[in-house]
Amino acid sequence: MLAALLLVATATPGQAALAQQAHFSILLEKDAILYIDGKKMAKVKDNERRFSTPFLLNQEYYYTCRVEYKSGRTMTRKITFRPGDRRRYDWREKKK
Repeated sequence: MLAALLLVATATPGQAALAQQAHFSILLEKDAILYIDGKKMAKVKDNERRFSTPFLLNQEYYYTCRVEYKSGRTMTRKITFRPGDRRRYDWREKKK
């Protein structure tokens, strides 16, 4: 995401005016551990983790997300987004 910040910082005034944020949320169990691009995210009291990106130029971006579940299982997903996107992901473990 640092590259996104640098792009916005070096954008011309017209480009900067077009920059927008993307917003997404991830549903997980409360005890699941979430990493985004290798950085451990803080736990929250509810099951939904909400995120907003820095202001982005009009191109596609991605985060690599990894979840460690209490069961010991791990899952890795790449999420892609563009400025202005609002997305919601449900990565809760399915009950058997």
